[in-house]
Amino acid sequence: MRRLGGLSAATLGPAATSLLAVPVLVRAVGQDEWASIAVGQAAGTIAGILVGLGWGFNGPTVVARADPAGRSVIAVDSLTARVTVAPFVIVAACVVAAVLRPDHAAVAVISCLGVALLGLGMTWFFIGAGNVRSLLTLDAVPRMLSTAVGCGAAWLTGSGLAFAVITLVGALVSVVVSGLATASGSAVGVDRSRVLGAVRTQLFASITVITAASYLSLPTLVVAALSPDAVFVYALADRLTRLTFLGIAPLYQWMQAWVPAAADAWAIRERIRRAIWLSAATAVVLGVAIVGLAPVGARILGGSAAVLEWNLTVPLAVSVAMSALSRCFGMVCLLALGDDRTVAVSAVLGAVCGVPLLLGLVPLAGAAGAATAVMLSEIVVTGVQAVRLRRRLSSPITTAIVREAAS
Repeated sequence: MRRLGGLSAATLGPAATSLLAVPVLVRAVGQDEWASIAVGQAAGTIAGILVGLGWGFNGPTVVARADPAGRSVIAVDSLTARVTVAPFVIVAACVVAAVLRPDHAAVAVISCLGVALLGLGMTWFFIGAGNVRSLLTLDAVPRMLSTAVGCGAAWLTGSGLAFAVITLVGALVSVVVSGLATASGSAVGVDRSRVLGAVRTQLFASITVITAASYLSLPTLVVAALSPDAVFVYALADRLTRLTFLGIAPLYQWMQAWVPAAADAWAIRERIRRAIWLSAATAVVLGVAIVGLAPVGARILGGSAAVLEWNLTVPLAVSVAMSALSRCFGMVCLLALGDDRTVAVSAVLGAVCGVPLLLGLVPLAGAAGAATAVMLSEIVVTGVQAVRLRRRLSSPITTAIVREAAS
């Protein structure tokens, strides 16, 4: 319970700070400039996931199973690989942000950079190691402080650029101090062949997170390109649903370590079943909460212009509920059984369905079209994972399978 409480504080603290920043920024810099911040952050989110090379997806499980010496190797190898790819990915994302918001290009680019750099962070390492104190002090607190100070600067200057620059500094501090804490003083050297081997083992995890990013963060960029007038409403609705989902993220972080830690085949089966029931109940609560509360929250955060109709809130509610189930089926259960291939395949199928739907529905229905495309993508992902998990549970789960997953 202490660990779950710490994870909740580390996850919900930055989320709550980011949510409270929305009304301050909208009123301080205006809807258009805040929309540019949101577009830049969306581009940065995709870049950060690409830079992360999948460690944010399965890293906690890998770290949890490793001994202290193995954790040092994981930290050094992951940092080396990510630092190598980061410049190319981040530069491309910044160009995209500038092209989509030319009137506020500097704001969009710096906002993009501040989020993209978080792909070099070690949040996943601290979660896997159960090091909640470092997660709070080295990762969460710098980002929370920079958001709060950035809001104050934006309010005093009326400039979104001030907010973007200060949050960029917070991201840099978080990345540097967390990297030093996990890799400095380690006796492990950089070995090129070992780093390449680590990257190869991240293949399915990388495919999963990259394709997932394409239909979770891409909608904001597509709306900005094809239906610019709808950017403010969709970005606000997307921010509300994402932050609502973050409220349950610590639960899944805990389950991701709890399920694979089962002692034998019978125990892992029982833990999977309990996780599924808990996730199903959580999904229902999340969906109902978004339909009922998102319109009210949008009015509070965005003012009278932030009107969320049912054709936007209902698809977003279904997509969040499906995301909750998918997080359980994929990251918690299938990964515990060593079936990362199915998780990757389901993400690819979701992107294959979602990207064409985005391109077709956004010009026709704007924000509502984007929400519908995301919903259908999530249904595909969750359905594929549910079918595969049911088959795995209907066949014998031997101790050898559990050990193979651990290795």
